[in-house]
Amino acid sequence: MRLLTWNLDAFHSGCEIRVHAALNLLKQEFDNTPKSLPIVFMLQEISLSGLRQIKASRWIQDSFHMADISDRYWADKRYGTTTLIYKRLSNEKVFRLYYDSKFGRDVKTSSIPKTLRIGNTHLESLVSNPPLRPAQFATSTRNLRAPWICAGILAGDFNAIQDFDRTLHNENKLNDAFLALGGLEDSVEGHTWGYQCAKVLMQRFGPSRMDKVLFCGEIRVDESRRNELSSLTGGLEWITDHYGLSAMLTILPDEGDTSKI
Repeated sequence: MRLLTWNLDAFHSGCEIRVHAALNLLKQEFDNTPKSLPIVFMLQEISLSGLRQIKASRWIQDSFHMADISDRYWADKRYGTTTLIYKRLSNEKVFRLYYDSKFGRDVKTSSIPKTLRIGNTHLESLVSNPPLRPAQFATSTRNLRAPWICAGILAGDFNAIQDFDRTLHNENKLNDAFLALGGLEDSVEGHTWGYQCAKVLMQRFGPSRMDKVLFCGEIRVDESRRNELSSLTGGLEWITDHYGLSAMLTILPDEGDTSKI
């Protein structure tokens, strides 16, 4: 299974133009993925106009289940998350857990038969006192494990900007795809935010590995790569301030079961 997670920045100017460009890039990713390989797009910080654009895209209508088609269940009506699941995968159940959050953050979880649970999350931004991200992280993992669940994936924007963020995956017994493949914390190769934002924000916060793909259970990560995405206007305007992440994951078969997602 191929997974791609991307925060599309709902608040920067030119949202509709940027979402249009993002959809073109996502379509390229889809077109370049073998049709025999299931693919899931996990998107965060989608504006309502952006959600409408996604919903209206013919290639998405033809090939994907869309977890949200309106802002009805968004805690903050200005933006939210949505997950696009390739129609080759049956989507049995979708549910949303709301965090204790100043910014209306949540985790959107989808169940795929076997059973695979996929959580699309957007954790709290900035620094808060007391910190909110540890409790949000624990909440997001709550439904990834059960006797009937073979594997769980949690991906999205974790806003990992403080020291305690480094160990949250260990504390919640999850594996980090980037680290599992030999990546190093604080390496430039792992940074997903800080190079496509306003200079004042770069100077204030510095680059960081905000976005991650985490997993648990009977699953193997085969590839994890950061997508440094093209600018819209020759380097003057980026689609979003986040890099996207792409991971290739294999759900390991049970004994006597030769199937593979």
